[in-house]
Amino acid sequence: MNERTTTSFEINGTEIEIKSRREAGSPSGWAVIAFCPSCSIRSTRIHLPQKLTSFATAIAASADGILLKENVSIVEEEIKSITINHDR
Repeated sequence: MNERTTTSFEINGTEIEIKSRREAGSPSGWAVIAFCPSCSIRSTRIHLPQKLTSFATAIAASADGILLKENVSIVEEEIKSITINHDR
């Protein structure tokens, strides 16, 4: 159950790396950590739409001084690709 997945992408030239791993005690079944330019952020509640959006917003805000909705959507899709949609 210790499967790990990783994605790396850029927002306006700033590289973001997100790693996930299955975590049995997590509400979503996943632990996700984003490595951003100024901080690292962790979440285990990405199964809740509002929590996923809040997590993605924090990641996008860290990468880009101007917070754009399309960047939040990009981050959400990257998170889903290595967690919720990983087994599809």
